Amino acid sequence: MLTLFFTIVFIAELIVAGKVISVIKQADGTVCEINSQVSELKPQICKNLEGLSKSVEAAAKGVGTINQFLDKKKRDLYISLLKGILGLVVFVLLKKYPHKRWLSVVDLVFTFDSLLKA
Repeated sequence: MLTLFFTIVFIAELIVAGKVISVIKQADGTVCEINSQVSELKPQICKNLEGLSKSVEAAAKGVGTINQFLDKKKRDLYISLLKGILGLVVFVLLKKYPHKRWLSVVDLVFTFDSLLKA
């Protein structure tokens, strides 16, 4: 009776081992097929990645250009606001003080403007 039990267990193990080996062979075939497909597509993938890299570089360059443009416009805005404020101050000073100091204030404004441009 014990011999029959071990024989049945051994046959069951052989069936399970056969099934496991079959699944492993099938998976190996699938992996080999996918590997060959990837090997065929590898040059195209590399080419597309290089194109993507160039596109990203171009986009970064565009963002840098926009950033420089906005910085220049920001600086121009500050200069325009400063000129407007200084102009208002000069007109207030002209009303308040005698006209003798008018030339010195105007010279100061032009000197300050030339310093901002430098």
